[in-house]
Amino acid sequence: SHERQPGLYFLLDRNQGKLNLLGSMRPDFPPERLVGSEVFEFTARDGLPLSGRLYLPPNRSGKPPLLVYVGPSIRGSRTRSDFSPIFQLLVSRGYAVAQINCRGTLGFGLAFAKTGDRAFGTGMPADIEDGTRWLVQGGKVDGGRVGIIGEDYGGLIAFQALLRSKVFSAWINFNTPMRPFDLGYWTLLAGETDPDRVNTLMGGKGATHDYLATIDPKASLAEVRVPSFHYYFRKPDNTLNNHGEIAEAFSRKASAPCLFLRSKPQKNVWTFLSSDYDHTANAERIVLFRELLTFLQKHLPAADLPPTVAR
Repeated sequence: SHERQPGLYFLLDRNQGKLNLLGSMRPDFPPERLVGSEVFEFTARDGLPLSGRLYLPPNRSGKPPLLVYVGPSIRGSRTRSDFSPIFQLLVSRGYAVAQINCRGTLGFGLAFAKTGDRAFGTGMPADIEDGTRWLVQGGKVDGGRVGIIGEDYGGLIAFQALLRSKVFSAWINFNTPMRPFDLGYWTLLAGETDPDRVNTLMGGKGATHDYLATIDPKASLAEVRVPSFHYYFRKPDNTLNNHGEIAEAFSRKASAPCLFLRSKPQKNVWTFLSSDYDHTANAERIVLFRELLTFLQKHLPAADLPPTVAR
């Protein structure tokens, strides 16, 4: 598989030493209709060399709006040319999509990973802003239509970038945790997994807690001044994943428009193993992305596409 090919199945003929093509994982996604990416490089404000990956919509007229995606892990793996149905969907609707390998990203060695230590609320979100501004200044995207997408724990970094920069004019939140104190110890200091050692290096348990409090989103949610879209997974006990109820309560106090979605209740913790999981999950995704595309067309429109594209 690769970014323009969801996956191919082959059968190995051991006698002839050949791979025989059986078929495509998703024949309804012909590669010629999908988009590849390009790698870009820039320098952070403190001189650190960084990189990212950009997807541009095909047959575009003018500069497209940009969506910057921050993935589900604070120390996410470096960007790769893998197939992403979300990216392909957004690009097909006229949006450019970017991922930025901010400091601390895994896949560039331990020394680079350590540049992200104690940088969750400072260096990492600054890198997201610097990479975004570099793309805007390069002239490939519209600097007046830039949104940021944060998923799960990566959403904490996306939210900090949103608070610290005026470059973003919309925020999309997928399950951002409302309790950063639940972060795994391996995340705090690269290469360290022992909780006691991490606490010692951080200056004690109190210092660790105080540091994580600097990226606690709750107190700042009401300060958001751009339209926001929120989606939280509902757990079997009917509560929202990552304490999403907190996000809903505080976000609705903001002056900017806010759309909040919750998934349907899951029957039990083993739902993902049930025979109808794919059907249920796909139905959820259809609702989620239909609402998201409608939100984007309203608050961050792709100028060269009609409003009905969300259908």
